[in-house]
Amino acid sequence: MIEHIPAIECYPAKLNQVFVNVMSNAIYASNKNGNNYHQGVVKLKTEFDGVNILIRIED
Repeated sequence: MIEHIPAIECYPAKLNQVFVNVMSNAIYASNKNGNNYHQGVVKLKTEFDGVNILIRIED
């Protein structure tokens, strides 16, 4: 099911940097644990509860 996430007011470059940092940390952690880069999985899920936009990141 694809859920509609409304537009938000933000600083796009700063928000982008947050995502880049999280992804970089996930890759580093996967490599640090002896895993090959191709074996790790990073899941990103967005939700809208009617008031808040939730972003869940799992590695």
